[in-house]
Amino acid sequence: MEIIRETLWESPYNTRAFREYYGGLNWAVLDIESTGLDPKYTKCILVGVVFPGENCLEAVQILANSRQEEPELLEALNGLLEGVDMLVTYNGRKFDIPYLQYRFEKQRVPQTIWPCSNLDIYRAANKYSLLRQVLPNLRQPTVEAYMGLRTDRTDQIDGGESVRLYEEFETYGNAEDREKILLHNRDDIAQLSRLMALLDKLDLHRILHHEGFPVVPKPLASGPKAYVQKITPDHGGLRIEGACRGLVRDYYAFETGYEGAFKARQGTFTLFLPMETLEGAHYVDLSQLPEAAVKEVPEKSPALAGNYLILYEKEQIHYREINALVRGMVRWVLEQQ
Repeated sequence: MEIIRETLWESPYNTRAFREYYGGLNWAVLDIESTGLDPKYTKCILVGVVFPGENCLEAVQILANSRQEEPELLEALNGLLEGVDMLVTYNGRKFDIPYLQYRFEKQRVPQTIWPCSNLDIYRAANKYSLLRQVLPNLRQPTVEAYMGLRTDRTDQIDGGESVRLYEEFETYGNAEDREKILLHNRDDIAQLSRLMALLDKLDLHRILHHEGFPVVPKPLASGPKAYVQKITPDHGGLRIEGACRGLVRDYYAFETGYEGAFKARQGTFTLFLPMETLEGAHYVDLSQLPEAAVKEVPEKSPALAGNYLILYEKEQIHYREINALVRGMVRWVLEQQ
């Protein structure tokens, strides 16, 4: 097994909306190469990761020189992604992440990566844009071409060809095959880092409202972390569900403004915020919530009327405000640990 590092001299993705959710957090771009699509019968042989740096991107690739080195690759990936709060992938929700989770279990390598948030650029393009209506498909190279990034790619092979080349490399140790495999993966992670610019054309608040986001205490420390996975209106209130890690004890609350259950052993949490309804608008009385928990709600939001924050009204959902309230409440609970 070997680890290859490279600095890409270009700036990481960074917008105001992105910083609102991920500013100061640890995040990385992830892409894997495997000997096939079914994790039951194939193995992960190459992982590429890109970390944002100071006006640059730090690319790291972990290559197994044979399939038998998969356990060592997984161990190295554990160390590489230690402390990462969010992974950017392309169709990782359906492939990369479940594939890796299965291989960790199959190889009996205890994983330390999940729970972790996943910002899947494919899902963003598929579910929250009109690209499917204008492009023949949403394969990564197709979207790269749409974004004007196709000329930035230097490799000339696809995933299937990469598998064939790996089999030859594993058998004969051909250096040229190795370089082609690494280049294919390197271009995938570099291009995916650039494809994050697609988020500029989309509503990130809406995407993360449905796809989830991480929440960590302030100041950043090695304390408990939570990963919001589901936000839904439910029987007169707002129900928040997700995963958590690092809790030292269970936390249950039945306060006037909220109810919560954070379970350390199960690594899950639920939080319920009562909503009131008036003339078709559903709102939360912020005065009933901890003061520190509502500070992230934008002060000049049109959804804010005194102490009342409107979450839903007629056909409109105030995604940014809901997410900010959820983030503030979950963070406040974590800081009580």
